[in-house]
Amino acid sequence: MPDKVKMEILGLSTGQAQSGSFALVLGEFEGKRRLPIIIGMFEAQAIAIEIESITPNRP
Repeated sequence: MPDKVKMEILGLSTGQAQSGSFALVLGEFEGKRRLPIIIGMFEAQAIAIEIESITPNRP
């Protein structure tokens, strides 16, 4: 089994490939490698709310 690599969120931006997609960029916590992941609008919104420490009005 491979070793686990601790990652952190480096950025979140609109995707270039498809409308409504977003690019989440992860980076090694103690390294130089980066991992871009294409995610949907709802996932991006949930991550952005958590990053910005926003409390939504409704559940």
